[in-house]
Amino acid sequence: MRLLNLAVVAAEPVIVRSISVVLNRSADREQFDVHYFTSGLEALDWIQSSDCDLVITALDMPGIITGQELTRAAKHCNAHAQVIVFAAQPTAEQLHELAELGASDFLREPLDKLELRELVEQNVARLRRWDSALRMTRTHSKQQEFALV
Repeated sequence: MRLLNLAVVAAEPVIVRSISVVLNRSADREQFDVHYFTSGLEALDWIQSSDCDLVITALDMPGIITGQELTRAAKHCNAHAQVIVFAAQPTAEQLHELAELGASDFLREPLDKLELRELVEQNVARLRRWDSALRMTRTHSKQQEFALV
């Protein structure tokens, strides 16, 4: 089973550390490789150059990169990527845009650590189902190729 690539993005290091504690206590912690960012731009570069599976990101960050941009990038690079976005007071327009972009979940700040852990575990399970389905499809396709020969 391959390791899943996760990105955690928040401008405030204390939030990144808090999420790190939650991930380290997750039942799935051995299943993923986590990359932490306090810069949206650095996170965007990593997402675009890696096979990112799950992004946990703040909606609003200083600079030009937003949670919407990271969601768009993650879904563009990997259609099955899961994105959990969090914010204290999002607008209805922001939430609508996130849904259209394919964000899988939204959390209000302050983050509830138990809820975050449950969402991570649900998203990891969803990713594993996609991986399994894709592997089975590839295996089935190879079996059909051999049958035709």
